[in-house]
Amino acid sequence: MTAPPGVNLRDVATPAEAVIAALNLKPHPEGGHYRETWRDQPPGGGRGAGTAILYLLARGELSHWHRVRDAAEA
Repeated sequence: MTAPPGVNLRDVATPAEAVIAALNLKPHPEGGHYRETWRDQPPGGGRGAGTAILYLLARGELSHWHRVRDAAEA
């Protein structure tokens, strides 16, 4: 993953807005910003075993906790 010129993703002083733009993160429905980076695709179709995301919660943002109701959500 390469950041645009002038954006140092390793510098903790980089503003959240710059990181969000550099990584093309989108608003998450439960708060913060995210981008899906991987999704399991089972050979027969259907629901995969997992996904991976980048997630950023900027200062002042809130994330809403949720509970997984059954194994189909996990």
